[in-house]
Amino acid sequence: MVNQSSSYMKTNIYLFIVIISTLSRLVCQSQPAFEQYLISDQTESTEGLYICDLDSDGDNDILAAAADDNDVIWWRNDGSVPVQWTKILIDENCLGAGSVFAADLNNDSLMDVIAAAKTGNYVAWYENPGTTQRNWTRRVIRVGYIFPHEVYAYDVNLDGRKDILAASSEENEITLYLNMGGNPIDWNEQTIADGFSQAKSVHVGDFNNDSIPDVVGASLVDNEITWWENSGTVPIQWTEHIVTTSFPGAHRVQAIDLDKDGRIDILGTGYYANQIAWWRNDGGNPVVWTEQIITTGFLSACIAQAIDLDNDSDIDVVGTSQNGDEVAWWENEGGYPIIWTKHVMDGLFDRVWPLYAGDLDGDGDNDVVGASGYAGNSEVRWYRNNLVVGIDKPSLMFTFNRLFPNPFGNVVRLYCGFSNPADISVQVLSNTGIEVARFLFPKQPDRMVELKIPTEKLPNGLLYFKILLGDEVLMVKGVHLSP
Repeated sequence: MVNQSSSYMKTNIYLFIVIISTLSRLVCQSQPAFEQYLISDQTESTEGLYICDLDSDGDNDILAAAADDNDVIWWRNDGSVPVQWTKILIDENCLGAGSVFAADLNNDSLMDVIAAAKTGNYVAWYENPGTTQRNWTRRVIRVGYIFPHEVYAYDVNLDGRKDILAASSEENEITLYLNMGGNPIDWNEQTIADGFSQAKSVHVGDFNNDSIPDVVGASLVDNEITWWENSGTVPIQWTEHIVTTSFPGAHRVQAIDLDKDGRIDILGTGYYANQIAWWRNDGGNPVVWTEQIITTGFLSACIAQAIDLDNDSDIDVVGTSQNGDEVAWWENEGGYPIIWTKHVMDGLFDRVWPLYAGDLDGDGDNDVVGASGYAGNSEVRWYRNNLVVGIDKPSLMFTFNRLFPNPFGNVVRLYCGFSNPADISVQVLSNTGIEVARFLFPKQPDRMVELKIPTEKLPNGLLYFKILLGDEVLMVKGVHLSP
């Protein structure tokens, strides 16, 4: 385990910037460096993870489902530095707790929780009480729904209320529960697809660009990924469109515009294929799909999520290999087809299954949380993204590396290199974007210089250091200052 405390002390802040080269256009070059931290080693068979702010305090929390413990868990982010996690049980009797998700279901501006009870054979939601007591009330949506494997929420009929979708491995169904409003909420069940053998995953995206949300699902046994076109009528009529029937052990899907061409693509994991792949949406009527493999030999690929991990505006992919005990991410290098570069985040995570990515420490880059699944080591881990960022300008290029102990007192030291003389200013912002200080460094020479930022009068907590060349922003980096 890495000691989180030493690198955050206010007397031990050291930012290091160095000139790299001179180019004629703006290029952002970023490289995450992930630090691993243990959240728990006593959570049995975690099968679901989700990141959201459950208590509306501005810090992202972790929602988890532990199947063998029958627990729906809220790991509360206390907003401290280093991050401290407080375990709160939303439900300790959700039988075979599997997939979890969060959404504001009753339009009260609070995030509610949705869970699948795999051995309890039901889908339930938990109303967020919005109090410090946090007594969550379970409301079962559907009983006798055999082995629900995944739940998801989206406003499918565009009526302003979040609906719930579920994939059942034993019912072989993709099911929609329309949110009809009311207190408590009334749900109208509709089967989108049946005979979809061992349905494992469901997601939503507008695949034909008609501004109406469609649905995509994965069938483990049929090796199939299929999407269903939403008619937009009342009641909704669903038209089936098969994407592939040759993706062995199709286990999870995500709808996302991976290549940023304005069309929603599909990311998938193949448990038996040992693959992560994506299907490029080439448009047309019906939609034409082109498969592109991201990785092979990724043993028992469980989960893949597309998200920007290096802050370069390209969508990367992070995934878990259950029988390879591996968490890895693939850097999107661009190109046509996209070039993917693999980076191993953790190669020794026993039976890792669920995974989710989001900004957990509030520093502006996406972190990752993962957990050991069935017959694993009962651990939940998170991986803090210490992003190394480079910015290339016509006359200079900077890189930030990690924070290092600074033996010279309460000073943030910025080492900058310039190929031309320049006036530099450093603006310090609070986590709400309010300027708390500004430091001017006029007429910096065309060589390596040291910019000293005194911290005695700066507030503790998350601050953003914005480095400017005149009115042009060169870099923004979040830094935690602690007493």
